[in-house]
Amino acid sequence: MRSPRAVDHAATFRSKSDAASAAARLSELGFDVTARKRLFGSALEFCHVVPTDPQSAAAFTRAVVEVVEQHRGTYDGGGDSSSRRSRWRGAMHRERGRAAGATGSEASR
Repeated sequence: MRSPRAVDHAATFRSKSDAASAAARLSELGFDVTARKRLFGSALEFCHVVPTDPQSAAAFTRAVVEVVEQHRGTYDGGGDSSSRRSRWRGAMHRERGRAAGATGSEASR
């Protein structure tokens, strides 16, 4: 069995108040939370040390997604710190595409 490791997560929210509410709940659950301003709305990065067995990881991810969705957010994924920079670059690229009027797959290019 592998030892627990820190997992970074990201979520986006249309409103600052939704992001703030989600951040408060995630903090209560033991996450280190960082808020980021976005062109439209807000984003959160949050981290917690989690077990690495598949069952625990799946349950933990479901709990994170539930908190994000309860606060009208979009879960952008999780991973170790090396994947965080790539994930944020992708989210910013999609956001710029939406701001320019692109939709669906056009915004992901």
